[in-house]
Amino acid sequence: MLNLNKLPHALLCIFLSIAFFAGCQNKSADVDLQQYTGKDPVLGVLKFLKVDYSESLDRAPHFPNPEEFMDGQDNTGYTQAFKSWTENHFDEFQAFANHDDIKSKGFAWESLGMKNPYIIKKYYSPFSQAAAGLDKARLKEIAPHFPSEDLAKSQEEYETLIKQWQDEHMQEYEDFLNAPEIMAMKPSDSRALVDLGIQPELPEFMSYPDFGEDYPAKGENEPDDVYALKLQHWHFVYHPEEYEEKYGQFPTLPEGFDLDAYIKQYTEGTPYEYEAK
Repeated sequence: MLNLNKLPHALLCIFLSIAFFAGCQNKSADVDLQQYTGKDPVLGVLKFLKVDYSESLDRAPHFPNPEEFMDGQDNTGYTQAFKSWTENHFDEFQAFANHDDIKSKGFAWESLGMKNPYIIKKYYSPFSQAAAGLDKARLKEIAPHFPSEDLAKSQEEYETLIKQWQDEHMQEYEDFLNAPEIMAMKPSDSRALVDLGIQPELPEFMSYPDFGEDYPAKGENEPDDVYALKLQHWHFVYHPEEYEEKYGQFPTLPEGFDLDAYIKQYTEGTPYEYEAK
């Protein structure tokens, strides 16, 4: 254990000064603005925004310490100190105000006589600007392959990515356009549902039709999922009255697909060839 009595006087003074300074620093970093009950306008705003002073220092090293202004109901000196900081360190003010925890509350700093610090992002495309209005999880749900602007270095590159997404994931594109959140961003007279004319694909079970009218037996090494698809196809062709009970609604088939001809090729042996458009 350190014996303070054996330290030289000068060293003892330095040690105590450092300890006192460190203690002050810790105390300053632990300012609890939620306990503030005074009349300073900016301190009232910081309390409303639930600002964490120590976190604010990480983003804005010159963020004025509110601690010395929190004593006394009528002390309103912090507002002037804060205004001076916004003028002398506007980049720090922007970093502070544009943090998600602060910006999401939408406080109008101009109402306190300060310059608007909010950074308005410039988007490459109206699609990315609309997507930014969605929660990330919601965007992933609606359009999991929607391209992020981070993948492009220019507007031209991003437009290419958007076009590729539209072509390769047309159903996602339609779902995106018809999402309630996106619809709400459109003018009130342009909110009709969008129909891109997407043709449905043939159900997966139609790729497993190699069996006869008898109830299909499971092969020795046949995977369970393949056998399940064979059973579904068997019900679809030979026992459609049981299909809906077991599998729900009949699948939507592409326009021009001849269902009768498709079934006859199994029940009557008349081949039917369908060519997707």
